[in-house]
Order: sequence, then structure tokens, then C-alpha cells
Amino acid sequence: MTKRTEKTGGTQGANIEATSMAKLLAPLVDGMTSTRQQLLAWVQHAGLVALEAVFREEAAALTGPKGRHDPARTYHHWGATPRQLTFGGRQLSLACPRVRSRGGPGSGPAVGARVPGDGPVDDPGDGSACPS
Repeated sequence: MTKRTEKTGGTQGANIEATSMAKLLAPLVDGMTSTRQQLLAWVQHAGLVALEAVFREEAAALTGPKGRHDPARTYHHWGATPRQLTFGGRQLSLACPRVRSRGGPGSGPAVGARVPGDGPVDDPGDGSACPS
């Protein structure tokens, strides 16, 4: 060995400590990452359920309760139509209730309840209660 080699301190011992610390922290970091992903998925699912409930309530507000006879009713439930929604960076398909007037498809409450001057309305023309 040369004198120069004897004087330098080795750095491999310090790496051993860092490696052991990484081994101890790896399960903790994996658990935190998994928990974060599961919490995000749960929040997104709860948001979609709430959005579907809002759409159902809007359709029921316009048409009345589903399955109940009302001779004075001007609108009635008319099935559902799938709508594409970007949610959490991914494309989802959401079933939106459709509303129909006695004379034909009508604009849904999400489109028909707009105040004049709000801007242009993109009416899908299929009687959907959901915005397109």
C-alpha cells in the first residue's frame, strides 16, 4: 500500500449506515404512499356518488318523485345517458338522468336553471339533466 492510500478515510462505512436507515424507513414510506393512494381513491369515489345524487335530485326537482303519478306534471323521467367526465386526471363515464316534457325532450335543470347573461349554453339536445 502506498502512503496516500493509508491516509484517506474510507467512505464505505458511512454508506452502510445510510443503507440500514433506508431499509428501516422503506416500509414506512411504502405504507404512507399506499395510504395516500387509497385515501385519494376513496375521496374520488365519494365525490362521484355525491355528484350522481345531485343529478338525481335536480331531475326529481323538475319532474317530481320517480314512480309517482301526478296528472299536472309537465316533465317526466326518461332514462339515463352516459356522460364523459374528467375527474382526477382520468376519463370517467357517469350516468346522468334524462328529463322529457310531454311535447318532447326538454332542457334539464342544470341547463334550464341558468340566469340570462350567464353566457352561452351548450344544450346537448337529448333532454339530459347533466351539463355536457
